Amino acid sequence: MKFNKIIKSLFRKKKKFTKDQIILICLFVFFLLNIDFFRKSYFIATMDHNSRQSKIAYDYCEGTGTGYIFYIKKKYNLNKSPKIINFGGNQGSPPQSWIFNNSHIKDNSKLIILFNLDQNNQSRFDLNNYNIEDNHKNDCLYLTKK
Repeated sequence: MKFNKIIKSLFRKKKKFTKDQIILICLFVFFLLNIDFFRKSYFIATMDHNSRQSKIAYDYCEGTGTGYIFYIKKKYNLNKSPKIINFGGNQGSPPQSWIFNNSHIKDNSKLIILFNLDQNNQSRFDLNNYNIEDNHKNDCLYLTKK
């Protein structure tokens, strides 16, 4: 009941705020700052959905490489799922075919390689039978068969 009175009193025309109103406003502002509301609102207003996914929500060519796959999907307008080879980490990462809505349709002529370089900066994949369509630091590659 007291909370309702505080809320109603916020909308009345008064010249001074009460102690309860100031505490409520401070808690509200603290909550907005805690959930990073202003930065997230800025990104929603200034970027489209795919850009937010590839640059903010997911890593680009680190960790799982999901951002790079979103980038390739948009740049080359891929409707079919290419083969994705992920050399990242000891266990790799989970399958990323979920990025393509129709994951059951495969395009075997296209290939995405994530984390191609080993610790000595040597390629882990033989590129002789492929054309390099997109190259990000020689570590994330989009290839098509020759």
